[in-house]
Amino acid sequence: MIRRILFSVLAIAFAFAQEVAPPVPPAPLAPPVVATGAAPVITTEKPGSNLSIFPTRLVLEGRSRSEEIVLRNSGKAAATYRILFKEMEMNENGEIQERPRKEGEITAADLIRFSPRQVELAPGETQTVRIQVRKPEGLVDGEYRSHLLFQAVPVAEPPAPLGGEVERALSVKITTLLGMSIPIILRHGETQGKLAISELRFWRPGPKVTPGAPPVLSLRMTREGNRSLSGAFTAVVESGGKLKKGTLLWELPVVPIYTSMPWRNVHMPMYQGKNGELNGARVKITCTPVDFKGAPIVAYLDIPA
Repeated sequence: MIRRILFSVLAIAFAFAQEVAPPVPPAPLAPPVVATGAAPVITTEKPGSNLSIFPTRLVLEGRSRSEEIVLRNSGKAAATYRILFKEMEMNENGEIQERPRKEGEITAADLIRFSPRQVELAPGETQTVRIQVRKPEGLVDGEYRSHLLFQAVPVAEPPAPLGGEVERALSVKITTLLGMSIPIILRHGETQGKLAISELRFWRPGPKVTPGAPPVLSLRMTREGNRSLSGAFTAVVESGGKLKKGTLLWELPVVPIYTSMPWRNVHMPMYQGKNGELNGARVKITCTPVDFKGAPIVAYLDIPA
């Protein structure tokens, strides 16, 4: 008798893709959101994975030897989450992708211990994950990064009863294993970095590529040094056009660039310029350092009439 065989194919869903590089325009994004100054909380949106994580990015430097991450089950059913380190890298468009470890490489996963490794949360319940730094002697100055993955463990289903007759068909069940990862960054010794922006341009996606898409303000964010950098971007009307001076066109509270990349693209959809309101306008772009000392970087872009 051939028994029915159930296979589960595990797939991890990662978030963190933000923009798409030209010439292919980014997918339509939500309207601008003004930052309130409060630290963000990641909440998964798919059913069965209602996990909130705070903070969404953890940096350990200086005398910091321990930190905490708070998890909360915001769903209506109990859930189990497995916690593990993954190595991720950023590409030129800011997308975060899993990568293999290099031979002899040291990452944050080698320098940090955490507990627990798995949590079970009832609806509305919270759990603290404790992070502890363990640096060996002779560690080279610089930045070490890994991503901590919180992976939903699906509820096991009982096997289906066998029928009276022999079943010769093979039954395959696919289960999606959802997950959310946050960067864990450890800085040791002397680290320094310099941020700059360049190659500003204003372009309008063609209707055949993305129907109804707004025009886009694009720029290149560059990094120097041995540490990752983050900047907060705003784009406002400086003069000209049909919009009032000082009108906020777009805001990106935190745009990171990791040590694996010397530069990345940043795109800001201009929803308020869909009908030509920005024609002939001068737009002021400001990049304010988020996690390092430095003066705001200001640039201007003149949009053709």
